[in-house]
Amino acid sequence: MTQDMLRMRILRPADAWAPGNISTALYKLGAADAGDQWLKTTRQVNPDSRYLSVAIYQKFVMQKQYGEQSNLMRDAWMREATEANYLGLGSALLLSG
Repeated sequence: MTQDMLRMRILRPADAWAPGNISTALYKLGAADAGDQWLKTTRQVNPDSRYLSVAIYQKFVMQKQYGEQSNLMRDAWMREATEANYLGLGSALLLSG
């Protein structure tokens, strides 16, 4: 986690970018409890944020909940057919077998 993310959180408290990226980084490091706290903050700031989806995706990867990850990405793809959602769905389906 960088100082820039924490600084951005202070400067722009209504922006989901910082807490979403902080929670994603914490999940990648295996710090689930801290990641969950930042995920909660991200959800409070903007429950429709793509940063929230990215953080949840990483949480499912860390927990090896590949079926849940696939469902998340399938829903994201259905809401918005972007390249990122398509690639995320493909990755999730590969991981889930």
